[in-house]
Amino acid sequence: MVSLTELLARGQFLHDSGRLAEAEAAYKAVLQRQPRHVDTLTRLGMLYAQRGELENAARLLRRCVKEAPRQPPLLNNLAIVLAQLGRPEEAQRALDEAIRERPDFASALVNRANVRQQLGRLSDALADLDRVLALKPGDGEALINRGNVLQDLRRYEEAIAAYDDALRAGPQAAALNNRGNALNRLQRHDEALASYEAAIRSDPALADPHSGRGIALAALGRYEEAVASYAKALALAPENAQALANRAEALCELGRYEEAADDYGRALEKDPAPPYTRGLRQLVQLQIGRWDDLEPQQKLLLREIAAGRAVSTPAALLPAPAGAALMRRCAELYIADRAPPAAVPLWSGGPYAHERLRIGYFSYDFREHAIAYLAAELFERHDRNAFEIIAFSYGPNTGDAMRRRLERGFDRFLDVAGASDRAIAEAARRAEIDIAVDLTGLTQYHRMGVFAQRPAPIQVNWLGFPGTSGASYFDYIVADAVLIPPAHRAAYSEKVVYLPDTYQVNDSQRVIADRVPDRATLGLPESGFVFASFCNAYKCNPDVFAIWMRLLESAAGSVLWLLEDNALFARHLRLEASRRGVAPERLVFAPRAPLPEHLARHRHADLCLDTFPYNGHTTTSDALWSGTPVVTWSGDAFAGRVAASLLRAIGLPELVASSPAEYEALAQALARDPHRVAALREKLARHRLTQPLFDCVRFTRHLEAAYRRMAERQRAGLPPEDIVIAPL
Repeated sequence: MVSLTELLARGQFLHDSGRLAEAEAAYKAVLQRQPRHVDTLTRLGMLYAQRGELENAARLLRRCVKEAPRQPPLLNNLAIVLAQLGRPEEAQRALDEAIRERPDFASALVNRANVRQQLGRLSDALADLDRVLALKPGDGEALINRGNVLQDLRRYEEAIAAYDDALRAGPQAAALNNRGNALNRLQRHDEALASYEAAIRSDPALADPHSGRGIALAALGRYEEAVASYAKALALAPENAQALANRAEALCELGRYEEAADDYGRALEKDPAPPYTRGLRQLVQLQIGRWDDLEPQQKLLLREIAAGRAVSTPAALLPAPAGAALMRRCAELYIADRAPPAAVPLWSGGPYAHERLRIGYFSYDFREHAIAYLAAELFERHDRNAFEIIAFSYGPNTGDAMRRRLERGFDRFLDVAGASDRAIAEAARRAEIDIAVDLTGLTQYHRMGVFAQRPAPIQVNWLGFPGTSGASYFDYIVADAVLIPPAHRAAYSEKVVYLPDTYQVNDSQRVIADRVPDRATLGLPESGFVFASFCNAYKCNPDVFAIWMRLLESAAGSVLWLLEDNALFARHLRLEASRRGVAPERLVFAPRAPLPEHLARHRHADLCLDTFPYNGHTTTSDALWSGTPVVTWSGDAFAGRVAASLLRAIGLPELVASSPAEYEALAQALARDPHRVAALREKLARHRLTQPLFDCVRFTRHLEAAYRRMAERQRAGLPPEDIVIAPL
C-alpha cells in the first residue's frame, strides 16, 4: 500500500508538472485517509486557485485555518484567494492576523499593502512596503509596488525613484512600464517613451508598454505612431478597453472619426468600460453627423452622470442637453478623479505686497486660436501702472503672427510647454502671481493640475471653458447676468464675478479682408436667401437640423451654408436632408479659411443660425463683427446662453428667442422680410462701434475693476464672495 508521504509527494510532483487533474486525485487520496491533513488541504486549495476555482480554494483554505489557527502562511494563502475573489476587507483581516503572529512576514506585508492599495488606504500600504524594505533592502517586488502606491498618491517623482531602485538589479518590464506611466503623468513624454521602449525590449509580449508608448506618442503629437502602438497593444491584449479608447482619441486627432467612433463603441462593450468613453463617443458621433442612436445614448449618458459615474469629460458633455446642474456634477466627478486639490498648497496664506497686481494668464492657446482672437487686445490694453501681466504658455509655439503679437503684448511671456503641472505651479509661485487666470479650463488640453497646487492667492476660471470648473481651488468664475441667472447660481462651484455687459472679451482690431469672392466661387447660388451656421460640427444635432430643414422648406430658393469640418459630416447631413425631403445641394459647405477671409465671406450670409444646447461663442462674435445678424435661443446652461449675452451686449436682444419654437418662427419671419433683415444689418453696423460688445477698452476697465475687488477682499483677509461690477 502506498504511504501517505508517497501519495503527497506524487501529488506535488504532478502539481509542479502542470498535471493538475492527476495531482488533484492524489491529494484527494491523501484526504480520504486523513481528512484533516492541513498540508494536503493547503496544496489542494492552491491547486484550485491556480485553476481559477476560487470559491473551492477559499473553502479549503478556511478549513486549513480552522484546523491550524494562527499559522501565518495559511492565513496568507487564504488572503491571496480572498483578494482574487474581490473580497479585500476579508483578505485584510486574514493578513492582519498573520502579521500579528509574525511581524516580519514580508510576503504577508506585501500582500496587505496590495489589499490596502485596493481599498484606497494608500498611506497604510506605503507603510507596509517600507517595513518590507527595512527587512529586505532592495527587494524588487516591494520597490515596484511602492512606486505604484506613490503613483496613486500622485507623488510621481518619488515613484520614479522607487522604480529606478528596482531597476538597479536589472531590467524588469513591469518597473520600466510603470516608470513610463509616472513620467507621462509628469508630462515628461520623451523620457516616458524611452522607458516604454526599454520595457518592450525586456518583454515584447507585454501589452501595457505598447499602450503607454501610444499615450506618450500622442502627447508628443505623433498620432500615426500612437495609433500603430495601440494596435500592437491590442494585438497582444484584444480585450484592453483602455487601449481602444486611447486609440480612438488619437484617431480623432487624425480626423479619422468613423474609426474612432467604432473604437469607442467597442470599448463601451467591455465591462467595465474606460472612464469618460460614453461622452467621448457621443461627441465623435456628433462630429461626423452620425445620429442613428444618439438620443438613447445621450439619455443614458445623463442618467449615468446623475448617478455619480465618470462617463464623460466636461468638454464632451457640452453638446448634450445636460443643463447647468448636471454640468457641475460632471465637472466635480472629473476633478475628483483627474485633478484633486494638493494636500499641501504652494501658496498657504498672506497677500503679496506688490505695487502692481500681478495677473498670470495661463493657456494652451497662445497662437492662432479662438481664445487668442478674442483676448489679444485685452493683454495689450491692461493699465501697466496698476497691473503687471504675465503669460504662462503651455501649448505649442507655432511661431505664427498671433503668437508673435501675444509675446509682445505681455510684460513677461513664459513658455512652459513640456513642464509638469508642479513645475508650472512652482514657476507661478516664484513669480508671486496675485491672480491666476485659467484661459483653458476643462477643455481637451487643460492643465487643472497646475491650479490644484494652489500657486496663487486668487484663482479664476474664465473664457476657455463655458461652465463651472467644479474645483474647490478656483475662487471665481467670470460671467454676466445673462449667463448665470439667479435660478442657475447653485450650479457653479466658484463665486461669480458679474461683469456689466458680457463675460466675453473681443478684439476690436480683427481684420476683415477687403476682397470677397463672389457667390459662385463660394458655391452659393446667384440669388436666394442664405442661412449660415459656421459652428463646429459637433454643435449640430437632430433637433437643430430639423428646424433648419423646415426653414429651407419655408423659404423658396434658400440655402444653408455650413462649415465643412470633415467630409463625413457633409455626407451624413446631405443624406439626412434627403431623408427629410430637402434637396442635398441646398446644403453648401465652406472649407476653413484664414480669419480675415472667413470674416469677409460673412457678407454673403443673410442670417446666421445659432446652435443649441451649445451656442456659437467666437463664431457668434465673428458674425456680429462682420455685420451679419444672428438668431439664437437662450438655453439652460452657460454654453447655451453665450450668444444671448453677446446679442444683448451689442443691443440686439430682439434676436434672442425664449424657446426653439420661437427661434424657428423668428428665423422664418426674417427670411420672408428682406427689409427687416436690412434694417437689422444697418442697426448692427451702427452698434458695432458704439455698443459694449466690441469696446475692448471698456471691457478691460471692467475686468480690472473685478481684479481689484478680488484682491481687496483677499488682502483684507475676507473669503471670496459674488462680485457685481457696475458699468464704468
